[in-house]
Amino acid sequence: MPDTKIISKEEVKCEELFRNKHKRITNGRFEVSLPFHEDSSVLRQSKVNALKRLRHLERRFQRDPKLQIQYISFMDEYQVYKYEMTIFFPKKTH
Repeated sequence: MPDTKIISKEEVKCEELFRNKHKRITNGRFEVSLPFHEDSSVLRQSKVNALKRLRHLERRFQRDPKLQIQYISFMDEYQVYKYEMTIFFPKKTH
């Protein structure tokens, strides 16, 4: 029996996305778009849910200050190691 792996349509799309959209950035790492299952415009509608989640976390931090310290430390580490970056969007003018 041949050692062939059958890949899904989503895996094929991910491979194509990497082949066609990746680039090497100045620090030597690769940058590639995220493989969304749905249209990425759906994410714009998630602001309400994100704000609810934020408020929930803030209430938990009030009840558990140690958790807040651990969370802040975790997020600081992400910034130190450049796992994340702040993205600024232009303000909408109506």
